[in-house]
Amino acid sequence: MELGTWERLRLLSLLPQKGTFVTMKVVHKLQQSLSFTEKEISDLQFKEDGDRMMWNPDTDKPKEIPVGPKGREILGEALKKLDGDEALDNQLSQLFEKFVDTTEYDLGGEG
Repeated sequence: MELGTWERLRLLSLLPQKGTFVTMKVVHKLQQSLSFTEKEISDLQFKEDGDRMMWNPDTDKPKEIPVGPKGREILGEALKKLDGDEALDNQLSQLFEKFVDTTEYDLGGEG
């Protein structure tokens, strides 16, 4: 799945800190896949601004990140929880559509 810098950072922050053995093994693999290499950090010109991470948007290129069925389930559940808490914003709703089957949602005739 192709993911940009913001998506990768946001998904890293959504990964559960506790779970079953299987869940935590998948979370560990996801952390490795979503994380940034030293070259990416240099190329993106990452810098911290308080509690925010900044980067050069001109160097932001999507990266193919392998996400298996269990990983999709874990990320989908985290996004569904945010949806249930009414905590989705416009950017998170785009991630929601990537990881959650939205056909069950009644959009009032909108597609």
